[in-house]
Amino acid sequence: MSTTPSEEAETQLQLVEGPHRPRHTIASTLHIVISTTAVLLRIPFHLLYHYVFFRHRSPLFQEVGRSPFVEAGHILVRHLFLHCYLPPSRPVFRLGFPSKWVKDVEFAGVRASWIAPPDRPARTEDEVVLFWLNGGGFIHDVGGMSRLAYIKLAKMLNKRGIKFSILHLHYRLAPEYIYPSQLIETLAAYKYLVNVVGISESKICIGGDSAGANLVTAFLLHLARPNPRIQVNAFGPTPAKPASALLISPFIDLVSTAPSRSPTLHTDIIDDGGVFHGALSYVGATRPLPADLEGWRHAPSWNPLDWFVGRPSCDSPPPAFVEAVLAVDKAEEEREGAELFASPYVNPNPRVVPDLNWYKEALPGNGRTIVSWGGQEIFADDIVAFVEALKQAGVNPAELVKPLASHDWALFDAIVPFASRDKNGGEQARPDWGLGKIANFLAAQVKAE
Repeated sequence: MSTTPSEEAETQLQLVEGPHRPRHTIASTLHIVISTTAVLLRIPFHLLYHYVFFRHRSPLFQEVGRSPFVEAGHILVRHLFLHCYLPPSRPVFRLGFPSKWVKDVEFAGVRASWIAPPDRPARTEDEVVLFWLNGGGFIHDVGGMSRLAYIKLAKMLNKRGIKFSILHLHYRLAPEYIYPSQLIETLAAYKYLVNVVGISESKICIGGDSAGANLVTAFLLHLARPNPRIQVNAFGPTPAKPASALLISPFIDLVSTAPSRSPTLHTDIIDDGGVFHGALSYVGATRPLPADLEGWRHAPSWNPLDWFVGRPSCDSPPPAFVEAVLAVDKAEEEREGAELFASPYVNPNPRVVPDLNWYKEALPGNGRTIVSWGGQEIFADDIVAFVEALKQAGVNPAELVKPLASHDWALFDAIVPFASRDKNGGEQARPDWGLGKIANFLAAQVKAE
């Protein structure tokens, strides 16, 4: 039986399956139903405490100024995203709103979506293409939840007369597939975009949020100094690096112990223990757990008290474990499991990247890399250190910061009612302020050509 070119290409993607696959069980379904009901019952008491009875001393009200509606959303999303079993919670974030602007495609077994004007199907006419990798802690595809923001950005730029589209890669998730599978799919999609679709590197901005921004940074490091574990034989030669890069709330340090990772009050939409569990899943280190994590609390809790007080279901990484894994000194191809946290291709932060010149070789310079983050997010300290390292390397990134905002604010402000409002007010309180700045950044790429 003959095979199609796409089927032949798929066989050349050397993806790595993880040690286990989460199964949808009666227990996991009962857990999400019962625990979510408890969280919904807790939310009114939480809001009364912070916004009515003790508002005079509540940081949420006095310092951040977050809307009660948005705070309720934070609590619910954090619970579904990080505190429940994966099989029943994934559909909540994966499902997107149907739109004529979205067309699903598949090549070499890689799934993606084109987001573009429905009346302009020819992609070769595009002046700028955003090659996008969504976040989700490596274990969720939250692209569906953020789809309205992608469409809004596409409409903004096309209304300005700029022919713009987005290729959104739906990379495979951990723990079913582990490193380097996601980077192999990224390379396949990038080669497809340049060598098959015919989009010049000079017209491409590669971008991602959260875990997706981690993958973007690691992929750019790979283009500069190739990793033998990340290879794709299909779709021709490996192109040069793209013209620009957009990093929104990057999960740049997978095992950080920075102060912002363990705040006194959870004001972010994510928590440190949950994202650390996602990082362990990405490197295939959850079944079994590393010996240094013996006794580490990581399973979704069945304790009703945890549901009512909002206790994270996973502990933060122990400092001794972090110190041990970052000290691993092995050849890149010999690292496995938690040892991969010492690899720049997995954990592309300044503590792991061996020399700053690598950043200069990898990331587009002269303001063609933009990094966005919120001052209230748990990754804030890590992102600040990353941006400072990029400056020292001579990349000179543009910065898009909102001091009182949380994780991924640049996307959520534009699509969640009242999310953009905080104590500072001003023009930053406009829902489209962040997305508008990103649109300006992308539009400047056209002018620079």
